[in-house]
Amino acid sequence: MRIIIQLTNIEKSLKQIQIAAVILFGLSAAGLISCVIYYSVFDIKTDLGFLTQYLRFDDKWGSGRGYAWTRALSVYGKYGIFQKFFGFGFDMFRTVLRDILEITSTNSPHSFDAVHNELIQHLVSAGVMGFATYMVFVVGGIVRGFKNTAKNPLVVIFALSILCYTAQGIANIGRTMVTPLFFLMLAIAENFNRTNTTQPEENRQTVTKTGVFRNR
Repeated sequence: MRIIIQLTNIEKSLKQIQIAAVILFGLSAAGLISCVIYYSVFDIKTDLGFLTQYLRFDDKWGSGRGYAWTRALSVYGKYGIFQKFFGFGFDMFRTVLRDILEITSTNSPHSFDAVHNELIQHLVSAGVMGFATYMVFVVGGIVRGFKNTAKNPLVVIFALSILCYTAQGIANIGRTMVTPLFFLMLAIAENFNRTNTTQPEENRQTVTKTGVFRNR
């Protein structure tokens, strides 16, 4: 009986933490985006000091990320139909800059071999089909993970891991030391999600007080 009560309290606490985290993240993201839009569109003269590279979107924004992102989207816009659907191939960003926009290290203020935004990188590299497939796995893992938290509290660990990696990937590149772990988290989250949604109610796994899985 005590274990059931404790599990119920854990579920309630996790749900409250989940709601608070979503609200806090949403407000923070909305505030940051609003500042960037305001200082990039409506007020481009105010001196923001060192904050300029963060709050005013131009070629210098984010240590040159603004330059890479706008050129990457420009490259995608110039793709043919086939490339728009299937991309130009991974690790080819420097090549498409040279071949499509004629940008090289000698005539550009920045030298990039990646977009420094994993979402745009997937769009340019794998086209809309690859991008959509990637987002189905990512968004599906996050949403289903949070939905199944009440049935298995451990799944929230992996859902949050996926969310955090995706968030930081908006301004970074994939790393060979980290990206495999991300896909591992996706796989573990999917395993938890399927365990809690495809098995009959009486066979679903629960977590005991000691954290050991046992079938009900």
